[in-house]
Amino acid sequence: MVLSVPRRLRPFFQRNRERLARLARVAWETVKELLQDAAGDSEAVPGGVGCVQTYGNLLDFHPHSHLLISWGVFTRAGDFRPVEAVPDAEVLERLFRHKVLRLLQDEGAIGPEVVANLLSWKHTGFGAHVGDPIAADDARAREAVASYLAHPPVVLARIVGRGDGDRIVYRSDDIHPRHGANFRAFDPLDFIAEVVAHIPDTHEKTRMMYGWYSAKTRSWRRAQGLLPPVPKAAPAAESDRAPLSVRRSWARLVKKVYEADPLICNRCGATMRIVAFIEDPITIRRILDHLKLADAESEPARAPPPKATPVPQAHDDFYPDPPWEDIANAVWPEDDQIAG
Repeated sequence: MVLSVPRRLRPFFQRNRERLARLARVAWETVKELLQDAAGDSEAVPGGVGCVQTYGNLLDFHPHSHLLISWGVFTRAGDFRPVEAVPDAEVLERLFRHKVLRLLQDEGAIGPEVVANLLSWKHTGFGAHVGDPIAADDARAREAVASYLAHPPVVLARIVGRGDGDRIVYRSDDIHPRHGANFRAFDPLDFIAEVVAHIPDTHEKTRMMYGWYSAKTRSWRRAQGLLPPVPKAAPAAESDRAPLSVRRSWARLVKKVYEADPLICNRCGATMRIVAFIEDPITIRRILDHLKLADAESEPARAPPPKATPVPQAHDDFYPDPPWEDIANAVWPEDDQIAG
């Protein structure tokens, strides 16, 4: 699910990024109430993963909330009650709109006249999208949606730079209704400013767990015996190897980031395996000499970069002290001389 706010209200979230977390909470509460109403149980809660994002297709500040929701509710006993009906996107948008306007009005960001003006529009600008359901055993689809929810605001493949460095073009697949094109041309500094606007503040949360998946609920479930206690792993010896599942997980993550499998030989395509650890310096030197890599190994290390020139303090050079002695010894004209 994706829930977004109109352009007129976006500056209130850009100037106060703490509201972004509250916007994600409002989106979660909107879906939670609809699922509770469909299940007929106001005490049961669904489980949800929320991600708040601020980017548009062309790097505009466009705050919106992504939600991955269990389509059903969990009772306090741990039973899951699925919900068959899918809420209408218009109903979802109306409830979300009401909650966002109430949030901003309670915080004093907008007044009743702004609310009345927004509600008078034929299209208020709020958006709600309900995606397709994902089967419980479809791990690949869940991972794909989760990656989309949390992906960064800038897509490197969309950046087109000119050789002279005067312009940076950021393109999109679709025509933007506001810019009337599928690209924007930036001055390099303006491009950096657009990107910086999407960097979260220190300690700002952009991924949240709600309902049955929240840390508070998991602690309560563990205290009630609904979850097994967390096993305490014994300290492993230095010689112990990581389990096979851990090694495979490491290789899978490296492959996802660098788009290359670190366990596959790039020459023959066979799976590589460790046959020995060589630690003896003399043996290592013989191997390097045989592979004619000794020269690369013996190259001197690169010198550290030069120290940066210290920036003068503002009161030292930029704003020097006035010549107090000259001022004290100066001969000032009389008032009548100034007047004349």
